[in-house]
Amino acid sequence: MLWVQLNDLPTETQVFNISSNEVEAITWGEIISRGKQLIYQYPLEAGLWYPNGQIRSNRFWHYFFVIFTQILPAYLVDFIMVLIRQKTFLVRVQNRIWLGMHLLEYFTTRNWDFKNKRLLALHDNISEKDKQTFYIANIDVNIDDYLKTIILGARQYCLKEPLTTLPKARRQIKL
Repeated sequence: MLWVQLNDLPTETQVFNISSNEVEAITWGEIISRGKQLIYQYPLEAGLWYPNGQIRSNRFWHYFFVIFTQILPAYLVDFIMVLIRQKTFLVRVQNRIWLGMHLLEYFTTRNWDFKNKRLLALHDNISEKDKQTFYIANIDVNIDDYLKTIILGARQYCLKEPLTTLPKARRQIKL
């Protein structure tokens, strides 16, 4: 950015959108498809089943499927756990998922189109040495590695499942 400012001496504030929108645009459908593959490699310990990951444009049908495929089964399983005098957990996990989805809904239900021509121009005009020093992460991101990091981060920090439980979770998912 300093290189551009020294060479061009702009009279207005320069904005550089750090997004991959014009480099490698990815749809929610692609994210879900790749995520489905990765979730079986890095499964959740507490998961009894995984969301189907279908995108629905109708809010009524979305909530209908959430209630009947996630919320009611969670209550049913927890009720059975109470009957057999075991600790309940699924409603708590489902509530975390529901809250997360609700918080992200505004952003995930809209199309965001960020122009990053200035960032791309900056990336094209700096030396290879400077590209390594001033790494512009979004241009060279491997989407699968990024999604893997998200899954492992959610597993560790949101669901409080240590990575040491991965082998056990992998055995459970195979059943």
